Amino acid sequence: MWGARPGRKAADCADEVNLSRGAKSRTSGRNLRSTGTKARTHVDRLRASNTDLEDQLKASRRELAEAREHLAEALEQQTATSEVLQVISSFPGDLEPVFQSMLENATRICDAQFGNLYLCEGDAFRIVAMHGAAPAYAEARKHNPLVRPPADSALGRVAITKQPAHIADIKTTRSYIERDPFLVLGVGLGGYRTIVAVPMLKNNELIGAILIFRQKVEPFSDKHIELLSNFAKQAVIAIENTRLLNELRESVQEQTATADVLKIISRSSFDLQAVLDTLTESAAGLCRADRAAIRLAKDGAYHHVASYGFSREQREYMKEHALKPDRGSVAGRVVLEGKTVHVVDTKADPEMRLTVGSGFANVRTVLGVPMLREGTPAGVLVLTRSTVEPFTDKQIKLVTTFADQAVIAIENVRLFDEVQARTHELAQSNYGRLARSHRR
Repeated sequence: MWGARPGRKAADCADEVNLSRGAKSRTSGRNLRSTGTKARTHVDRLRASNTDLEDQLKASRRELAEAREHLAEALEQQTATSEVLQVISSFPGDLEPVFQSMLENATRICDAQFGNLYLCEGDAFRIVAMHGAAPAYAEARKHNPLVRPPADSALGRVAITKQPAHIADIKTTRSYIERDPFLVLGVGLGGYRTIVAVPMLKNNELIGAILIFRQKVEPFSDKHIELLSNFAKQAVIAIENTRLLNELRESVQEQTATADVLKIISRSSFDLQAVLDTLTESAAGLCRADRAAIRLAKDGAYHHVASYGFSREQREYMKEHALKPDRGSVAGRVVLEGKTVHVVDTKADPEMRLTVGSGFANVRTVLGVPMLREGTPAGVLVLTRSTVEPFTDKQIKLVTTFADQAVIAIENVRLFDEVQARTHELAQSNYGRLARSHRR
């Protein structure tokens, strides 16, 4: 069917066919090798892509875990803050449960073993709350609650800088190395090493500090210090709320007591004893005095007429012993000077003569206020405390008000007695005139 071209041999044609087949075979081999290379490249790319995806997945999981951790920390801190605020609202005027809640949450969230809260008192700090401390440490701090810490301690640094103080290892401080008692006792009984203290500031004035402790060398994080600082701010708010609430309560109590005394004065114009008894009781209660007494002038001496808080034996003694104006007693000084006398500590006053026996020797702080009538002391109102605790300016002002009310009551009774006497005289005179006219 197919024939060779003219002039060409069949063998030549066969050679061409063979050559053509060889060329096709080489091309096919090259194509196969190229396809294999592309396949391997594709597989490598897929593997690299899978590796990248796995790395991205791991990174995403890490980010998610960190986000969950941060969320859990934030939730825990918000819960703790909410608990403290709830305690503040549940116990208005009572700081102890508020401080305890703060220390409990602060030590728990910050992984601390125990915590303390101090309030400023003059140039020292008084510990007012503790949580988680070892019994021996707590007992030692309660036994000596007023402390003056060294300057390089955490509390000392807060006192100087009004900034947070963080000490990684208290044993490296100079004061501890030099065996300062405050630090040696704390480390010995409390076993702490790392400490952070934050200030409690009101209008940039230091009013206290919160401290938390770890019993190993492990610094606190910035987040822990920030959280503790927030608790310190809440403590300041709680203290201010309590102060305002107490002032309001005291104001209401003072107004109520004053109104009660004025009612008694108006209703008992002839019963001076009832008025003076109410005055002494109200003055002692509102001013947190242990005892109160009133002495009135008569025949050059000052006689006991009313008292509160004294035993029967003491009252009998005061009735039997009138006071002469001298500097040996607060009442005597009030009469001599014609003004208020405030003795903070009777045992530190060389002129003061305390009555031996009958329970008078335990009188430490005394306040005496004159009951002035036309500039002359008609009597003296005296308040005493068994401990050294000065009366505040507000309390002194209140006692002065009560003394003025006592003078009003005395004057009312005097006028009432004069009117009664005059009425009696007029009645007797009229009766006499009538009797004489009848005899005529």
